[in-house]
Amino acid sequence: MSWTLPRERLEEASEHTGLSHHTKASGLTLSQLTLHTQEENHKNFNFFHYSLQSMHLPNAFFNSFLESGKSTLACSLSRELHSKGKLSYILDGDNLRHGLNKDLGFKAEDRTENIRRVGEVAKLFADAGLICIASLISPYRKDRDACRAMLPEASFIEVFMNMPLELCESRDAKGLYKLARAGKIKGFTGIDDPYERPLNCEIEIEQKDGVCPKPAALAGQVVSYLEEKGFLQVE
Repeated sequence: MSWTLPRERLEEASEHTGLSHHTKASGLTLSQLTLHTQEENHKNFNFFHYSLQSMHLPNAFFNSFLESGKSTLACSLSRELHSKGKLSYILDGDNLRHGLNKDLGFKAEDRTENIRRVGEVAKLFADAGLICIASLISPYRKDRDACRAMLPEASFIEVFMNMPLELCESRDAKGLYKLARAGKIKGFTGIDDPYERPLNCEIEIEQKDGVCPKPAALAGQVVSYLEEKGFLQVE
């Protein structure tokens, strides 16, 4: 937030704070000193912004079918990062549709805009020095690639929850898959709308011997990747 006092109020304030004395001693007018201060603040901001960027903070992007375990893993990962002293924030697709993206539907163009907004928010979090964890269905490859292109090189970590559709349907307490198969919900990912599998994701989460590992174990898999790539090193 920025604001400006009327000149007469600014001059009055400068008398009380000794600012006018400083301007006389330095040979600068009040306007020149104000400009100089703004320039110094801008330099300091740029230095702080560059320092955050140099951390190369990751953005974990979970995607797959509804009920594949994306949100559960996102929460588990956030707790694991917190235990390591790392700040993170979860952008959950369902929650976003109650606020930031409540004006969007499920047509292809709306899905694209949904992911674009998430990418822009994730970029802001990275600028602020937080690890962003996004959990969305995000069925179209081009949308995920566009989101990747927004962020600094190598900081977009795509995590594919490669779970069988049958498993996801069995977890669906709301009965949405059943409604979609009955034709009562149109454009449902995995039923009458495609899910385009990632071609080059950084991490792929799968069942082991037909059993889905515990969330903590899956979070550990993601953390191990981040540590291996140097994202969690202490600066």
